[in-house]
Amino acid sequence: MCLGLMNLGRTPIRPFLLLLNLIATPCWFLARADLPSELNAAAEAVERGEYLPAETRLLAIEKRLTPESGNSLTEATILLKLAAIYTAQNRYNELTSVLHRAIAIYENLPGEYHNLSTALNNLGAVCERTGKITEAMGLYLRALQVREAALGPDSPELAALLSNLGNIEREQGLYAAAERRLLRGLQLSLNAAGTAVTRSRILNNLGLLYRTEERYAEADANYRQALALEGEIDTGTTLNNLADLLNAEGKLAEAEEVIRRALELQQRRFGAGSVEVAGIINNLGGICDGLGKNGEARTLFERASGILEAKFGPESPLLGPILNNLGRLYLAAGDLKKADPVLKRALRLVEKTNGPDHLEVASTLTNLAILNASQRHYREAEILNERSLRILTKMADSTQPSMRAVLMIGAVLNNMGFVSFGRHRYATAEEQFLKAIETKRKTGSALDVSVAPVYRNLGDVYVAEKRFQDAKRCYGEAIRIWDATAPQNSQLAAPLENYAKVLRKTEDYAEAELAETRALGIRVRSSLRN
Repeated sequence: MCLGLMNLGRTPIRPFLLLLNLIATPCWFLARADLPSELNAAAEAVERGEYLPAETRLLAIEKRLTPESGNSLTEATILLKLAAIYTAQNRYNELTSVLHRAIAIYENLPGEYHNLSTALNNLGAVCERTGKITEAMGLYLRALQVREAALGPDSPELAALLSNLGNIEREQGLYAAAERRLLRGLQLSLNAAGTAVTRSRILNNLGLLYRTEERYAEADANYRQALALEGEIDTGTTLNNLADLLNAEGKLAEAEEVIRRALELQQRRFGAGSVEVAGIINNLGGICDGLGKNGEARTLFERASGILEAKFGPESPLLGPILNNLGRLYLAAGDLKKADPVLKRALRLVEKTNGPDHLEVASTLTNLAILNASQRHYREAEILNERSLRILTKMADSTQPSMRAVLMIGAVLNNMGFVSFGRHRYATAEEQFLKAIETKRKTGSALDVSVAPVYRNLGDVYVAEKRFQDAKRCYGEAIRIWDATAPQNSQLAAPLENYAKVLRKTEDYAEAELAETRALGIRVRSSLRN
């Protein structure tokens, strides 16, 4: 029987959250005559990527500032240059500290709207990157308000800020507001020269929004417009997002090809151990999982979680969804000892980050329910499934329903059917599997690959009830869907074997032999890959 393991592997990535150029007004309030040249030399070193000597110079200059020049434009300029260094090196604790200090200075300096809004935006970017979504949203909004008050509502300089704010509104499920922000930002970016980079990022964020809303054709058009604006080395983010879209559309082979190109580009640009690369590795793991490359998928999830833990520590909110994916794969491989602590840690992190009623919490609860069901702890599994279903139903029935929650309801119903089957409650299991198929058919495409395991499970119910013709129909439908979407998926082996058994029961021996031969081939290829 096949359980609906929950995958939260999708991680659309942007470059470091649209950090604006850290441009500070030239400073003339220096305590000593030799400081301006030193500050300029340090700034030039930052631009060349010579971060260690630049940081050493900037800290030395700051140390020599007199009390009169403390909390001045001079110190704020030094702090922004240090912020540029810490950004490039992903040193988020130091980056947060210097941005807070710079903001406190700029808020008391007249006419510094540009640097104040830049520092607010960049601090918002750090908060978003480290999973502090509510705080990030407030900072982005303040940055927009400061710049809009100074420049008016039609300034092209608002475009990047609108993009960041719109994207985080999308992450919060505020889709209508996000679309308004992003379309406004896109229009403003068309009104000024030299805004191709900003425009491509807004197009990316619109693509993410439309993908979330399952407006796939619009998402595809936006990603391809973004690619046309970008140089090759800058296309990694857009290619990642395009691969995610192709994956959502069931085009797994094409998605794999695109995301491997994205990974190659991002590794060249940011380094193999960067946060940007971690997100793409995670997404590639999800695609490999869909293609049945389970060993590679596990390795990729382990690598992605290792990078994020090294960068942000073991309590990083970013780890929760990836650990959920990793635990899900351990579970799928039957390694329950590894799955248990990983999934429990994932649940603790996603609850800590998002509260008890979030989509990621529902996903992790469902995987923990599967773990308990696999150990025949059916009552514990029922409790976890019921809690997950309550969360998802509430999100699906809200005034702004989550389409993802609607899709996940089908998986939870499938898992509830598994528990009922394990308790030999075949009529209840049949009802739950049929409801899962109905839910998935309403929300997915005619060849939604997630429906295939449910048909396989329903076939198992019919075999247990000796309804072999019904079982034959269900196994055949599962195989048809897998054949059309991922013909080499390792999950095909079991339904082919079950199908063969049913064919023998109905005395269709030649067809049974073909199914058995094909199942054996899939198992051999899968063992070689893993």
